[in-house]
Amino acid sequence: MKFSIKSAIAALGFIAAVSAALPGTAAAAGDGFSQKELAKMGVFLSNFSECSVKGTREDIIKNEIMWFGICHDYINNDKIVSMRDRCGDKETPAAHVGPERIIRNAKTYLNADLSEKDLKSELNNFMKVIYDGHTVCTDAFTQDYSEIEVTSAVKQKDGSIRVTGLEYHDEEKSEDSASKVSAVIRPHTANGKKTWYLVSLDIGD
Repeated sequence: MKFSIKSAIAALGFIAAVSAALPGTAAAAGDGFSQKELAKMGVFLSNFSECSVKGTREDIIKNEIMWFGICHDYINNDKIVSMRDRCGDKETPAAHVGPERIIRNAKTYLNADLSEKDLKSELNNFMKVIYDGHTVCTDAFTQDYSEIEVTSAVKQKDGSIRVTGLEYHDEEKSEDSASKVSAVIRPHTANGKKTWYLVSLDIGD
């Protein structure tokens, strides 16, 4: 579903802001994580699903990191985003962020060490993100309600955590329309805080 940048701005009031979740220390019986920790993992994964981003870490870094970086900032803290009347060579209302925001979000959520020379314009079937060497911009957003609820998290021998749950597409959390979620995340530290980074995310029916 496509939205113009102006429509996306109007829709912001209905979108729950999400931010990087911090893993706690309290353990529960069974999978080794408390309900509070499972909830924080759901918030972490919702950062991706709110921007319709899924797949492997490598694919996201290669094909969607610009989109994820600007979409995440737009949804969670629109004060970071500046609105202008041009994106690339197109005269249209568009959202702009500095390249440092893409680099920061790549490190925080995917543990990817990028520099400005790694950034490039992206194009896929529903949006175009332009990087002109100065700012990153887009004039279209796809915004659907998305909330991931983690029901199970199991530590793996390699230090990663295998997560399963449901993605809800409405605020009533109807399981009839929910999608199954399977993800792998790994603990790391970003910006001086303990969090996770995504290894893979699969969202199906």
